[in-house]
Parts: sequence; C-alpha cells; structure tokens
Amino acid sequence: MPRVARNEKISKYYHIMVQGINREYIFENPEFKKQYISFFKKRIKNIGIRLIAYCVMDNHVHMLVFSDFIEELSKTMSSVNTKYAIYYNKKMDRCGYVFRDRFKSEIIIDRKHLENCIKYIHNNPVKANICKIPSEYNYSSYKDFLNKKIDNDIIYLLCDGMIENSNRLLGKEDEGTFIDIDDKLEFEKPQNVLKEYNNFEYLNKEGIYIIIRDLKKRCNISNKEIADLLNIKKSSFYNILKEYGSGKV
Repeated sequence: MPRVARNEKISKYYHIMVQGINREYIFENPEFKKQYISFFKKRIKNIGIRLIAYCVMDNHVHMLVFSDFIEELSKTMSSVNTKYAIYYNKKMDRCGYVFRDRFKSEIIIDRKHLENCIKYIHNNPVKANICKIPSEYNYSSYKDFLNKKIDNDIIYLLCDGMIENSNRLLGKEDEGTFIDIDDKLEFEKPQNVLKEYNNFEYLNKEGIYIIIRDLKKRCNISNKEIADLLNIKKSSFYNILKEYGSGKV
C-alpha cells in the first residue's frame, strides 16, 4: 500500500458498507459476525486488497479497504456476499436475498478523511448504545489498534511508520458525514410489541427467541435493550441466540 501524504487525494481507499435486506439482523449471532469477516479475509488474501478497519453490527458491516482496482473490489464484494448469503440461508433454513444492496462505497479523499473513517467505524457500537467505549465491542478491529497488533503495511500507512502513533486513531471522529444505514424506516415501540405476547415470561427458550427476532426487526433496538426488556441475563440471552439462531425458528 502506498503511503498517504497529509494533503494527498486518494483514489484507492474505500469506505464500504453492506446491510441486511429489509434491515434484517443477518449478523445477530457472534458466529455470523466472525464468519463474514473470515470470508472477506480469505478472499483478499492473495490479491491487491487490504482490510484496514472494520466493524460488524447486527444488521450491517462497515469496512475501510485499500484496493488497486475498483473492479476487483466489486468482484470481491460480490463473491463474499454471495458466499455469506449461502451460508446464512443454510443456517437459518431460509431462501432468497440476504443483502439489501450489492454494497455501498465512498472514496477516501485525504489523510484526515482516512483517519476519521477509522474512528467512525470503530465508534459505531457506541453510537448504537451497545457499549460505552469501543474496546468493549468484540466484533471490530478496534482492539487491533488499541493493542498495537496492526500489520507493518498499515503501520507505515497510518502511523508514519511508528506503532506508537496509532494512539491518535483511537478517539472520536471529527464532525463529518459517512455512509451509514438508512434510517427512513419507522419502528415500533418495544412495549407495544411485547403486549402481543401475553405472559411471555412463561415461554420456553424457543418462544423467547421468536420474541427477540420480532423485537429486533420491528423496533431496531440493541441486544442489551432486549435482554433488559425481557429480564434475561446476558449469558442466557446469547445462549438462546446460539441455540435457536441456526434455522430452528
């Protein structure tokens, strides 16, 4: 990857976002989040694309990538999304489209934009009220930057060749606009949805999982908020997702 000068315009660095069709939570399980990034990393291993930063949320993914050719990046996104769609449909015992669009992208225009994009991507879980600080979220590249486990090319690109300089990439981004999920859809109040499930506290795990799916789709709230609403411990909540999030509902 070429080094980026402070005021140099860039044409090979892209902020990429993919989203579940109808804003569905196609990455809700930890396994799903890890699998998508795994598919992407394997696909780009020996081609001219580098993954610089990423964050996998429940219904969308942000990535900052370097690519010599936009055509190759398009092929890569098509390949990865197709592979993940097959994987997800098999897991969820469903068929049809998984992603809302092929993918969205924006070109990174300069060094400041590049650094802000990294911060923006890593702060997604905080803005969604999933965690208080980025380091509490396990499905992004933030900890790689925090623990200085960035590979040499990225150190050279982002940190002027000095790993210590990576600290400047750990804060909040400056004011700016980046591609994000479409917020035009209106969502229901969780309390109104729960009224449809009388005595839900007496339901078995499978019944609770159905409510979780319904709350996610209709209310667009975080896992923590759902667990609190249902008065379920975090460990029990994710055990339910793991047990019933593979096509049994």
